[in-house]
Amino acid sequence: SSAKRVIPIDSLFKDDELQPFIAFYYQQKRLRRRYLFSQGSGNQPLPSVFFSNMMKIIWDRLLITHNFTFHGFRHTAISQLVLVLSGSPLAQVMTDYDRDHSEAIVRAVLANNKEKGVWFGLASLAGHLTPDTTFEYYIHTAHLLAGWQMSQATLVIPITVFEMVTGTGYQTVNRQDGRTYSP
Repeated sequence: SSAKRVIPIDSLFKDDELQPFIAFYYQQKRLRRRYLFSQGSGNQPLPSVFFSNMMKIIWDRLLITHNFTFHGFRHTAISQLVLVLSGSPLAQVMTDYDRDHSEAIVRAVLANNKEKGVWFGLASLAGHLTPDTTFEYYIHTAHLLAGWQMSQATLVIPITVFEMVTGTGYQTVNRQDGRTYSP
């Protein structure tokens, strides 16, 4: 089911984030809590709206006017993970992951999706059955990724195709006398 999935937090979290999380996990385990995030004795999960409401209260108090939602974190995380999983250098600019950490994330996210590839790995992590939903609604960095990929492309077209498309012949472009082309 897309509702249950493995999230490789040991790869996604940085060390300074992972260590407090592990300590919290073991604290909850020592207290014999059934849920990591729970109410009361730990046998009841927090209500599904708990984190959304908590973030709205914090943003309302800090920012006065905003249109942030807790679900926006999901969009941001998936958009940034696209950059990491694709190997784009933009990942080092738009996230706080360095190249080694990015490679560890790729290995962890794709561990169960090696045959299907990056896009199915990301969709699986997001809980989507196919990459269609992920692409249509969640990836807000696609234009940056496409631009980066296009900048890496080496396009070679036959001179005859160039001449047909542009109406400009080889002799016009390749002046041997060093003059610049002027129409």
